[in-house]
Amino acid sequence: MDNQPVQQPVSPQANEDPRFWKKYQKLFLIGAGVIVLILIALIVFLGRGKDSSNTQTGTDKAVAKVGQETIYQSDLDKELAAYPNVPDAQKIVLDKMIDDSITLQAGQKDNLIKLNSDIYNNSNKNYTARIDAVQKVQEDIAKEESKIKGTVVAIWFYNTRPASIGLEQGRALAQQKITTLWQQVKNGALTMEEAGKRIQDDTTLLQVDSQYKSNAIYTFDTAKGEKITFDENANSILEKLKQGEVSDVILANDKGENGTSYPALYLFGKVTDNTLNSSDAPDYQTWLSEQKKNYEVTIY
Repeated sequence: MDNQPVQQPVSPQANEDPRFWKKYQKLFLIGAGVIVLILIALIVFLGRGKDSSNTQTGTDKAVAKVGQETIYQSDLDKELAAYPNVPDAQKIVLDKMIDDSITLQAGQKDNLIKLNSDIYNNSNKNYTARIDAVQKVQEDIAKEESKIKGTVVAIWFYNTRPASIGLEQGRALAQQKITTLWQQVKNGALTMEEAGKRIQDDTTLLQVDSQYKSNAIYTFDTAKGEKITFDENANSILEKLKQGEVSDVILANDKGENGTSYPALYLFGKVTDNTLNSSDAPDYQTWLSEQKKNYEVTIY
């Protein structure tokens, strides 16, 4: 038997075995990747914590700040595309956009519209809807500022059916009663409210109109284009009255189910305020000028 030395198995050292590096190199790379991702997320998070009024949002540059709204380059580009190529076009358009922004913000404050990101303070707006919202505020302001207010006193003699004492008798009684009240109001002996109360307390009027109490008096506060009464002739007369004036007694018509118009009541009115036809009536531009004082504008 050969007398050769017996070789003891030797445990390889970890740093001498290439399989060790293959095993842990993969884990090392995964760990490094995780650390890089954490750093990226941290940078993004810290970046979001910066001032939200930054003049750059992605690739869309902010060109102005109006009150609480940022106006972007994309907004300006859309408006310029629809504007004639004239000198100072950019300034003209930007001024108009600033006015629009103030109109929208002030319109919401006055409860005329409700703003959302679809039309407001967003670089990706629905521009058609935004323009519609601006026009709505303009129209509502015009209606609000051009108004007529006052009171109408009335006695019906054909309220869906002729007076119970007969059509002609009922008409004559209604005319006589309201003419007496009209004269007293014109002379200052009665107020419109007192005249209406006289009608409501006059039980003899039950024979001409079963609803005479509720039909006796009403106040109106209507904008330009809205109706004061259902009778166009009466409306036309009342709209021409100046503040404090009382109309004559007016024979007004009603319409039946078939659309036929017929005499139905007597009325007269008094106007307490009328800016419908006044050149001094406030308009949208006047309103806007006042609103501009409330909004800070910064152009970048």
